[in-house]
Amino acid sequence: MKFPSPERIAYHIPMLLRPNRPLPRRFNRRVRPETRAFVERRHKRKHRLRREQWQRYVRRSHRFFASAAYAVRKWALILVAGILLLMVGLVIFSPLVRVQEITVQRSDPRVDIEDVQRILAPMFGRHLLFLPAHEVRNLLLAERPDIENVDVSKVYPWRLFVSVEMQPLIARLEIDAPQETPEEGAVPVAESGAIVDQSYDYLTTNGIYVTSPSKDLGMQLPLIRIVDWGGRPLPLTHLLPPDMFMMMDNAERALTSEFGHEILSREIHLRAREFHLETPQFTLWFDTASPLDAQLKRYRVFLQTVGVADVKEYIDLRIASRVVYR
Repeated sequence: MKFPSPERIAYHIPMLLRPNRPLPRRFNRRVRPETRAFVERRHKRKHRLRREQWQRYVRRSHRFFASAAYAVRKWALILVAGILLLMVGLVIFSPLVRVQEITVQRSDPRVDIEDVQRILAPMFGRHLLFLPAHEVRNLLLAERPDIENVDVSKVYPWRLFVSVEMQPLIARLEIDAPQETPEEGAVPVAESGAIVDQSYDYLTTNGIYVTSPSKDLGMQLPLIRIVDWGGRPLPLTHLLPPDMFMMMDNAERALTSEFGHEILSREIHLRAREFHLETPQFTLWFDTASPLDAQLKRYRVFLQTVGVADVKEYIDLRIASRVVYR
């Protein structure tokens, strides 16, 4: 039977457990300090080598995964950049991202969808991405000054959505124009059997004259008779200054609340810049050259000094020095 050498036994001494019973005497030899120191040095060296090998393996693994992650990130960025460049190219140069349809939403019966689309016809074919909303808004306002607000939104890839709000109506108009003498041999329209499209006249908050085929728009609005002594005004033009209508409205309120007059009709002379308010007894004449308070003050003085018993037709409050009546 072959037994291990003392060196192999000394090498395993630090790793063996204490035996339950003592070794035989012939095997229980004394280990020299030099041998024990040699074994301990070798054991520590191997342990250090294993730790260094493990550390080198970990470092190599870290370097490998770091380089792999860097490569993945680099190619992912290249792929994303390529996709973005492709999308930008499609958006810029593709004919699909151009205005092919214009949807008009109206909140007022006065909005003519076909007319709005006719005005916006130059927008067809424009690139939807580079089409500013203010350009669409300015194009509509240039053709229709009675528009209050225009809301423009884009529905990609080819639709333009336009919402149009009109200026509110403040009065119905009855416009007196000079009577035209018919030409010799001309047949009256009523006798010719032709169908005449009847339109109704209205006034917006900004003093713009508009027409509409609908009579129901201004059933509750006050009626104003316009006397121009000239040709009939054109639709969508500034017919009445807003301050003139405001002055007439304030005069009507003062006559109703302070003097108890009922206003039957209203008449505006555009060229003379004056307005007449008709009551059941007479008509009061005002103008915009002098303040309304001064004219109402003259009317108070007239009521205190003269009274309305002799007034049959009108009271002229336009002259600063006196009140003329008939």
